[in-house]
Amino acid sequence: MLLERGPADMKYDTRARITYAFLTAILIAAGLATRILKKKFPMLGDAAGDACWATMAFMIISFVFPTVPLIKRAIAAVAVAWGVEFSQLYHAPWIDRIRAKFLGAMILGSSFDVLDLVWYVCGVGVGVAMELLVLWRRKIHLQR
Repeated sequence: MLLERGPADMKYDTRARITYAFLTAILIAAGLATRILKKKFPMLGDAAGDACWATMAFMIISFVFPTVPLIKRAIAAVAVAWGVEFSQLYHAPWIDRIRAKFLGAMILGSSFDVLDLVWYVCGVGVGVAMELLVLWRRKIHLQR
């Protein structure tokens, strides 16, 4: 099954890592750009930012563990994203000081919103779709 296959099955471990790193950089830029969108369209900007964050989490997990099957990397990315979201229910002074900084807020968020959980799943879905398109395109190319 395609979802159970990882990049090692396609024998492009190094190229996959380069691709994941490149996509992570693009997603960081896109996520920061959603801050501009959020000023004019708050809900849309927030949803896009959450989806970008989750897609980025998927790409980072894929960079670190490129040989793990796709479905496991997707589940791990959703688990990380949801874990960070649920951590926003915890408000100790030390973590709130971290969240008060720009970088801390970008990584850890600041306030829990159950709707964010949906956007995280959508974002990971985008990452999975991107990988499937690459794998599918590569498979077609190899068959020619």
